[in-house]
Amino acid sequence: MSEIEKTATETTPLNVSDPTTPTAKRNVRSEFSASYHWSAPLPPPDVLARYNEAFPGCAERIVAMAEKQSAHRQNIESRVINGNIYSQKVGLWLGFVLAFVVISSGAWLVYDGRIAWGAGFIGIPLVALVSVFVLGKRDQNRQLRQSQPEENPQQKLPFPE
Repeated sequence: MSEIEKTATETTPLNVSDPTTPTAKRNVRSEFSASYHWSAPLPPPDVLARYNEAFPGCAERIVAMAEKQSAHRQNIESRVINGNIYSQKVGLWLGFVLAFVVISSGAWLVYDGRIAWGAGFIGIPLVALVSVFVLGKRDQNRQLRQSQPEENPQQKLPFPE
């Protein structure tokens, strides 16, 4: 964020009542200060033009720098998003393989005659998987409700959630 400050000083004669001299004139100094702020990657056009007047070609360099920074930021954001998608897919597949192995082991234990152990190997992962999906859906609905405006007519429907 950049800041440009301008200060102007002016002297103005004013008539001020003085007990000793009824028509005395005094010089009063007043200062005016203004500042410009911007949060965009480029300064306003008038400031950019002044940069170019002070240093020829500076405006083009500033615009090129902003374009380069924008492309860099978009590249990083794209890489982060693709990395998150890949990580979620790998996690989903590893969870599937783990659940399949544990449940298959439970089925083998039941087939082998160890019914209590087999039921545990089958029941516990199934309960965990169902609870993950139910709790995930509930959290997703809660986040959706928080992100929607208050006057959404679908929120007033009498359907259970």
